Amino acid sequence: MNRSTFLLIGVLSTGTFACQSPPVATLGQAATQGEVSAIVVEASQRYLVLEGPSGARVSAEPHYVVRLQVQNNGTTPVNYDLGWNAAAGTQANTALLFTAPPEGQPMTAGQHVPATMLNTYRWLEDPVTAPQAIPPGGTLEDLLVFDAPPAGPLLLSLPPSIFATGAQMPAYVTLPEAPAPTPALTDLGAGEIAELPGVQLAITAVDTAWARLQGPNGTAGYSDAPLVHVRFRVTNQGSTTREFVPVEANRSLDAPSVATTEGTTLGRAEFPARVAATERAATRQAIAPGESYDGVLLFERPAPTTTGLVVRLPGVRLGTTGLAQFSIPYTYADPPAPADLTPRVIDAPVEP
Repeated sequence: MNRSTFLLIGVLSTGTFACQSPPVATLGQAATQGEVSAIVVEASQRYLVLEGPSGARVSAEPHYVVRLQVQNNGTTPVNYDLGWNAAAGTQANTALLFTAPPEGQPMTAGQHVPATMLNTYRWLEDPVTAPQAIPPGGTLEDLLVFDAPPAGPLLLSLPPSIFATGAQMPAYVTLPEAPAPTPALTDLGAGEIAELPGVQLAITAVDTAWARLQGPNGTAGYSDAPLVHVRFRVTNQGSTTREFVPVEANRSLDAPSVATTEGTTLGRAEFPARVAATERAATRQAIAPGESYDGVLLFERPAPTTTGLVVRLPGVRLGTTGLAQFSIPYTYADPPAPADLTPRVIDAPVEP
C-alpha cells in the first residue's frame, strides 16, 4: 500500500503521556528512545514528479518532504512501521506534522498538516511503503510527504512504533519555516542527456520545416504550414528490449508536450485519417539493449516573438518511468515552400 494514500486522523495530545517527557530534537539532531535514534536530515518544499496509470506528471502544488534517517544502535533488529495498514493514523502509530504550537500550549496544539494523498499516483523517490526490519547497526532512510504547510515553524511527531520495543512516547522534531519550493525537474539543454531508469534521452535538434506527408494509394504532399520539428534520441541502457510508443500507437498514455518559455502550449501536429508525416513514427519502435532510436515530434509553430521552448517527454513513451524536461533556445523561422508543393496538403478522405 502506498503510504501517502493513507488519511491521517485521530491526533493525540501530549497529555496522553503524562508523567513522562517525550524526546524533542531539532533539524539534524537525533531524537533517541532506547537504542534507536531518528534524525530529520532535510526538510524541503518541492514539486514532485508523480507516476500514474498513463505516465508521469508534475504535481500541481508543492509538497513538504521530510528526509528521515532511523538508526538502530542496539543488538537486535527493530521493526520500522508507520502504520500504513492502520484504520486511522494517530501519534501512537504514524508520523504527523503540525504548525508550531502557541507559547505555553501542548506540543501538538498547532494546526495539523495532512499527509499527501496521491490516490492512483506514486512518487518514485519514496522507497518505504511497508514495515521493514532495521538490523543491528543499520540505518533506514525514508521520505515523508505532506501537503504544503502554512508559513511559520513546524513540528513533526514521530510514533513510538519506530523506536525500540517498549517505547511508549512519540518523539518530536522542531523544524524551521518551510523554504520556498524547488522545481521538480532540472531543465536540460539541447544535446544534454536525461537519465531515466534504464534509458538515456537527448534532444538533438529543434528546427522549423515543412513536413512531408504520405497518404493512401501512394499520394504525397506537405503540411499546410511549416512545423516545429523536435528531434530526439533515446538509448536503451537496460538488458531487455524497450519500445518508443508514438501517440498514434496509443493515445491513452501521456503525450510529449512543447510550450514556449512564456507558458503557451503548442498544438501537436495532426493530419487527416490515413495521412502520416513520413519522418514521424506511427507505430511502436523496438529498441534493443544498447541500441538507440532517433525520432521526431511535430508541433505547430509558436508566435514570431518566441525565444525558447520547453519540451517534456514522459518515460512511459520510452518503456520506462519518470519525466524529462528540456529548455531549448528557439528562433522563429519561415522557410520557403518546397518546390514540389503541389498541392500543399493531401486530399484524402477523413474517416470518422
